[in-house]
Amino acid sequence: MFINKKLLIPLSIFLVAFLFRLFLTPQTHHVDIFSNSHWGEWIAANGSKGFYEARDWVYSWPTQPPLMSLIYGFDHKLYEFFLETLRDSANIIVKYHLAPGHMIWWFNFVIWFDNPLTSEIWFPVGYLSTIKLLPILADLGIAAFIFFLARKIKVKKPILWPFLYLFSPFSWYLSALWGQYDQVGFFFLLLAFYLLSKRKLILSPFLLSLSIGIKPTSLIFIPLYLFLYFKNKPNIREFFLGILLVGIVQYLSTKAFTDQNIITYTRETLIPIIFYKSDFRISTNSFNFWHIFTRDKIFGHNEVLFLLPTRIWGLLIFGVLNIIAISKIKVKKFKTVVFGMFIIGFGGWLYLTNMLERYAFAGVVSGLLLSIYFPKLLKYWFILSIIYWINLFRGWWYPETLLILKNFLTVNKGVFEVVLALLNVIFYLAIVQKVKNEEIRKLS
Repeated sequence: MFINKKLLIPLSIFLVAFLFRLFLTPQTHHVDIFSNSHWGEWIAANGSKGFYEARDWVYSWPTQPPLMSLIYGFDHKLYEFFLETLRDSANIIVKYHLAPGHMIWWFNFVIWFDNPLTSEIWFPVGYLSTIKLLPILADLGIAAFIFFLARKIKVKKPILWPFLYLFSPFSWYLSALWGQYDQVGFFFLLLAFYLLSKRKLILSPFLLSLSIGIKPTSLIFIPLYLFLYFKNKPNIREFFLGILLVGIVQYLSTKAFTDQNIITYTRETLIPIIFYKSDFRISTNSFNFWHIFTRDKIFGHNEVLFLLPTRIWGLLIFGVLNIIAISKIKVKKFKTVVFGMFIIGFGGWLYLTNMLERYAFAGVVSGLLLSIYFPKLLKYWFILSIIYWINLFRGWWYPETLLILKNFLTVNKGVFEVVLALLNVIFYLAIVQKVKNEEIRKLS
């Protein structure tokens, strides 16, 4: 079997990116992953029924939608599979005398994989690392799509674009170190929009439902998606089969957790847990538009600014952004769809209230996709991506050795954070305006 020489370099880059992430996974663990691990461990041990009603939690109560919770349970089963395979390999080495004296390092690795992280944190190192595997694979999936798109539109050196994604600090920081699943949700969202532009009106809604079931942050794309969907004029068969697949995903994932009526359980149990789990704030550690006014101070999203609650201002601006995005989209031109995704993804994070720092992921990656079509935007994207990584660092303060950056961000009550938030707004508006101007130039 021979590998196409043209694919040798891309495959090598993908492999290096994968191994680099695997190396990073056990280096550190955000406290969030301990909650995720406990949820997955509970489901693996007890089944999914009664999961959301359970109250005996060391770190935090379940806050993720059913599909995401099932994935955490799957992660634990996957860890058990890996552990059993590793143990079997060690037993085979001993049983058949396959140089056991030279394989001490392998036995030590198996022991390390199954050992608790510390005497206080009982989760095995291997389990914590396994939870990060799906986000890492999603990173590779997103990079593969970027490579596919770059080759499809025949840009020079198409491998440059997935390379930029795979080795940009924000991507491996969020997946291999933090262990968040924003990459997984966005991967399905990206495929849903791409298939929509190709008029695959049955599979596309199914993928969108997977994205929302994994990360509800994808909900901000619903108005844009519905516009494109109905612009494609689905026939009755496409419409009902698409709705059926979406219903099956939602029904089966929710039914796994209860014997109650699905609608009642969703309304009375899931929605309060998932969407009303904490106080709604103007901004939560996000270098977005609202951070310019709030800095690190905590304000509820009903705080009045210029005669209206900030929540209402955010929704009004978001409505305007949707109008702009919709006005620029041509259904069959994926370039315009990507433009719309950037407007909504990054703009929604900038102006809607109650946004966490990592919710900008969809907007940042959409910005990279947009730069493939408009390479002159790449310098602006670089700045946005670096600020995004700094914002992630600000939410965790890891690694601790970056004291210079920490001091820079916290000096004078975070005045430089305000500067970064202002730069996010400026470069977002600059990208939107430059794309609009470029499109007008091409039409003239």
